[in-house]
Amino acid sequence: MKQSWMKKFALIFTVILLISTLAACGQKDDAPKENENTAPAETEEPIELMVSAAASLTDALNQIKADFEASHDHVTITLNMASSGKLAQQIEQGAPVDIFISANQSFMNDLEEKALIDSATRADVVGNDLVLITQADRTELPATLADLADEQYGQLAIGEIETVPAGKYAKQSLEAAGIWEQLQERIIYTSNVRQVLTYVESKNVDYGVVFASDAAISDQVQVVSTVDEGHDPILYPAAVVANSTHAEMAQEFIQYLLGDGAATLQSYGFRQP
Repeated sequence: MKQSWMKKFALIFTVILLISTLAACGQKDDAPKENENTAPAETEEPIELMVSAAASLTDALNQIKADFEASHDHVTITLNMASSGKLAQQIEQGAPVDIFISANQSFMNDLEEKALIDSATRADVVGNDLVLITQADRTELPATLADLADEQYGQLAIGEIETVPAGKYAKQSLEAAGIWEQLQERIIYTSNVRQVLTYVESKNVDYGVVFASDAAISDQVQVVSTVDEGHDPILYPAAVVANSTHAEMAQEFIQYLLGDGAATLQSYGFRQP
């Protein structure tokens, strides 16, 4: 009897062990297999774009930067804003820039002649107008640009002719009006067009020549007149810089300026090219 009981116990133990083993195998088979039908999620490499652009674009590009980054979460845009001439000099000296946006054609032409931009990516992204401004509370105003020759109108601020496109355009128009030489002792030069705006706002000068987009952002100045004669057409070309390490994304950003970004540019006082 004792042997029979022991045999039964051994048989029951064997059955329990077999069931436990089968259950464990089933759980193992049901577990996901790392090497079957699974792949790590693809993540895009982070990209930082360096955009060197004319100072007059500052406010508009800050908005466009935010919008572009929101739709490209792996892209960070760094803005380098200054006079177009100074930015062109930086590129000539090898500065790590992906995109250059100039406020005139000549600085872009110079870089293109030196093979420092990708000519195939060059495009005019926006246009602008030149305006004469003064303080918002001034009442006695010149009827024409030529009237500035009268000393009662005080000092006039314009950008440096060699590096600031707005300054070059201003000189062309003042020459066309026949008053360039007469104004020499009363002209104040600035390092960029936004500084002209600041000088007029702060009443450090009486008048200034800026872009229409600059005047549009300030409630402390008024536009005396549009300076639409005597200067070259005001167009802003953009291009991918030849040594860009992110040329494809840089080109996509330029296309964005021509597409979705165009409405933003116009909302800041620019016009279509």
